[in-house]
Amino acid sequence: EYTLYTCWVAAGNEIGLGAASNSVDFTTLEDVPSSPPLRPFGYAESSSVIRLTWEPPPPIDINGNLVYYVAEVIEVETDRFWKFYAVDTHINIASLPPYSQYKWKVA
Repeated sequence: EYTLYTCWVAAGNEIGLGAASNSVDFTTLEDVPSSPPLRPFGYAESSSVIRLTWEPPPPIDINGNLVYYVAEVIEVETDRFWKFYAVDTHINIASLPPYSQYKWKVA
């Protein structure tokens, strides 16, 4: 998971090991983050706008380059569902039905 390795090769026989080749560095491919964003928090900025904030996963768990987050919002009363993409650790969501209750998650 996006780990740097260094390797080299040496030939050996019954007598012992010969000289090693030059070393080569390589990195494994990226993977999805192995832990979720931290400290999600949301609040209403007005009757129809909510602000969602969070912190990124720990750096060791990102496993590559973090490109975007996905926030999913559900209106509790109707189960209407919205999906939003964010490149930062916050998002303002406007034009929601006013005076409604929502639940959300971010990944």
